Amino acid sequence: MLGTIALLLTSLAPAPAAQHPHVDQVLARNRRLEAAIAAGDVATLRSLFAPEFRLQNSANEILTAEQVLEQFRSGATRFAGYEREVQAAYPSGESIVVLMGEEKVTRAGAPSAPIRRRFTSIWRKTPDGWRQIARQSTNVAAPEPR
Repeated sequence: MLGTIALLLTSLAPAPAAQHPHVDQVLARNRRLEAAIAAGDVATLRSLFAPEFRLQNSANEILTAEQVLEQFRSGATRFAGYEREVQAAYPSGESIVVLMGEEKVTRAGAPSAPIRRRFTSIWRKTPDGWRQIARQSTNVAAPEPR
């Protein structure tokens, strides 16, 4: 599906010396999530979403995991380019990790410039491993040249 499309998947974290082990585990899961999003891999996405997962997308819709997965299955959500930079990653207690950062996405099937957006993702530790329980993204304007 991706053919010759070049995808840059970047995950940056706080200084490694100060990093919590749960953050390392979630960043590894997040890299799998990024690759699944770029490839439209519904099975992997399903394995990384908690049953209660909700997405508040940049169109101000709140979607369940099943609704998001259906968008990928149907081809309504496809990317020609997908770049993500995690700028903050921190634990909250023993069972929650929060990721925050910026991403650039280019939708497949329609010529367009990349869309820049800010995101927050929340992951919860479950008996089956870390699962994403919530995500919010907001489109932001490109910075003005100086």
